[in-house]
Amino acid sequence: MAKHHERYWTQFCDYLEQRGSQLQPTASRNGHVLNFKPIVPNVRLRVRQVITDGGVINVTFFMVRSARAYYPQFHQQKAEIENKIGGSLCWEEDRHKESRISLIRTDMNSEDEADWAEQHEWLASTLEKFEAVFRPRIE
Repeated sequence: MAKHHERYWTQFCDYLEQRGSQLQPTASRNGHVLNFKPIVPNVRLRVRQVITDGGVINVTFFMVRSARAYYPQFHQQKAEIENKIGGSLCWEEDRHKESRISLIRTDMNSEDEADWAEQHEWLASTLEKFEAVFRPRIE
């Protein structure tokens, strides 16, 4: 399974490069998670693939440590943020560890290699929307 994840992320990173995306994945491409360089300290984007019967992929905006203080401000802007992202988001506030805002797809199975191009397009465009929506709000 680890080779599957590694190949999936390697092809996704190649796709980002070919697309000319400004997103910068971290060097690690193992496992079901791919992190991106922090937007500001303690704030980062992450993509995840979960292999289940139906398959799940998601894009998550993570806030850890002191950056969790951004969460209430974002939650007050929930309708505007969801409108700009183009979907209903999963909002999870954890005052002790991390808070996160995610867009989840339950209809994309990363085991289906024939669907990787569509998955990679969705992940890239969603990551870029998250970056465009959240970066100005924290800078």
